Amino acid sequence: DGLDTIYRANNTLLYMSPQLYGFKFSGSYSFGGVPGSAYQGSTWSTAVQYSQGPIGIAVGFSKINNSNVNGGTFGTDTTTSNAGAQAGISAVTNGYQSARAQQRFAVGGGYTFNSQFDITATYSNVQYIPGIGSGFHDLSIWNTGGIVLHWKPMAAWDFATGYAYTRATKANGISSSASYSQVNLSEYYSLSKRTGLYALQAYQRANGQTLGTNGRSIINATATIGDGFNSTPSSSR
Repeated sequence: DGLDTIYRANNTLLYMSPQLYGFKFSGSYSFGGVPGSAYQGSTWSTAVQYSQGPIGIAVGFSKINNSNVNGGTFGTDTTTSNAGAQAGISAVTNGYQSARAQQRFAVGGGYTFNSQFDITATYSNVQYIPGIGSGFHDLSIWNTGGIVLHWKPMAAWDFATGYAYTRATKANGISSSASYSQVNLSEYYSLSKRTGLYALQAYQRANGQTLGTNGRSIINATATIGDGFNSTPSSSR
């Protein structure tokens, strides 16, 4: 769902409002590089944030349009194109790289109990929208829920643990939709203002079926843990 990832959209107009009574609003529109069209290859997003005292809530929506309006290979004129690849595609969703558009909605909230302990929960909905040139033919919807607990027992130490569950819809001939459960742990120790040591651990289990790279063949879902969208499948399932 891209909640932990940042990638650049070219040719962007962006507005961020000042904070008012705890609320803050932002919106952006990125023009695609297709001559004569402000829509093809464009990306737009909007978000609202509320932060007051120990409570924080945010809601965001974005849509990424393929410059190839009928779907297929993500055109290089797309604002978020990565050398012709669709943004936000990983080993988990590789079968949907020929989408006509990608749509994302997310909401998150957090509560700070004190200087040592806080909790955050998120929900996201990602949709891969097909076109006549896409390898797949049905709308694919992915829902993810997650929770993170953060504990800071003393100034130098930080600990966090998180759990996330993702499930896809039954579509494109898939009878057993893919699901992924993941647990994360992190530890951080501050040596100085500029130097720290950290360790990360993660376990993921995958079940069900998804689409292969060509967007047509049905394959078993595979667990994948890695760095951003360059992740490669792990050996566990």
